Amino acid sequence: MHYLIVFGAAPLPDGQPSEAMRRRVAAALHFGRHDPDIRFLLTGGIARRQRRSGPSEAAIMADLLVRDGIGRDRIDLEPMARDTFDSARYCGAFLRGIGYFGPLYICSSAYHLPRCRMLMRLSGWRTVAVKAAPASSGRIWRAWYWRLREVPAMMWDAMLMVHHCLNRVSISGDRQQD
Repeated sequence: MHYLIVFGAAPLPDGQPSEAMRRRVAAALHFGRHDPDIRFLLTGGIARRQRRSGPSEAAIMADLLVRDGIGRDRIDLEPMARDTFDSARYCGAFLRGIGYFGPLYICSSAYHLPRCRMLMRLSGWRTVAVKAAPASSGRIWRAWYWRLREVPAMMWDAMLMVHHCLNRVSISGDRQQD
């Protein structure tokens, strides 16, 4: 058994999946549909910047996978994360909690994937990228906006994850619970 973590993307204001979320789920589905040893770990709650109620990003993505033929028995949800750092931290804690320490397949948009993988690697996981298809929009400025936005986010999240990992280890070297 191997895990494929699908990092969430904000849904539309009415709670429907956004194009980014659909592309991430489509990539995960393409990668893991025919491999019964792949379990899908879907992560994402309701982001801090969103002003909505309703289902979590993880639940919306689960509905998409089920609609496309993936059984709920192959899906685990992490519905509490409010940002990428939380997703990495909570997914790592979940996997350690069930005794899984194998490699992780990480699925997200191309601009977001390096940060997701970096966070999981900093917390001790081996990762393999599963890249979602690029947006169909021809707006080059939008693609550059998202790429440039990742630079400070990557530095900030790296600092947070290093701090988090260092604080998980006590003075005697014993691992602490997340």
